Amino acid sequence: MWLSRFVFPLSLLGAGIICFHYLSGLDREGETIFASDPRLLTALSCTADDMWIHEQVGDALFDKVELNDRDGSPSEELIIFANQGIPRSMFELAYFYISFSDDDDSEEQAYNWMVRAAEAGDILAQNELGNAYIHGELGLEQDYELAQIWLERAMSAGEQLSAGSLGELYRNGSIQPPESQSANYTATDHNLTSAETCYGPALQDLTYYKNSARYLSVHWRANALLRHELLQFSEQGGFLN
Repeated sequence: MWLSRFVFPLSLLGAGIICFHYLSGLDREGETIFASDPRLLTALSCTADDMWIHEQVGDALFDKVELNDRDGSPSEELIIFANQGIPRSMFELAYFYISFSDDDDSEEQAYNWMVRAAEAGDILAQNELGNAYIHGELGLEQDYELAQIWLERAMSAGEQLSAGSLGELYRNGSIQPPESQSANYTATDHNLTSAETCYGPALQDLTYYKNSARYLSVHWRANALLRHELLQFSEQGGFLN
């Protein structure tokens, strides 16, 4: 009997310590700390129509580059602008070699022009090059460190979609977060930067990953609406992970 007088209070103390670490862990892991983040509030208001904006931007780029197709060769005008060192023209020429050229050296040409465009500061090229290192495209070996370098350059220059790619790298352990942050916290922070633009795959990540989705329960009604909009976007043929 006397033993229970000590065991019971100690068990309560132990439970209290566990709960404290669990709750504080939620904050460290970014599961509650982002509940009032304005990026999250913006993301939760995204509709399927908003998500289609990114699809339309990609389609517009494809259509623009396609206008320079001369039976599988780039137009003379595009080549001139690229050789003049215009960053966006260099990116479009790289994109042309990726999408429209069947030449034996098209992959090499695409890589060379993509690097030149990225080094000249084109954020689309920086994002594309970073993702090429992630997936081993453009004739490159997978290199997550180089992917991180290019994606961070793109993000710091205002390319928010690259933040989502970085978030995925942090979450799956391909790159390490800053010393004072957990992988989940860093991944969630980057993902929100991309999600607030209503980019479908980033929004899907918010509702899919268990650790980062917990804080969405604070906004359960908005979360349900977001899931509905994602379903509509997917049924309409929108790109998701």
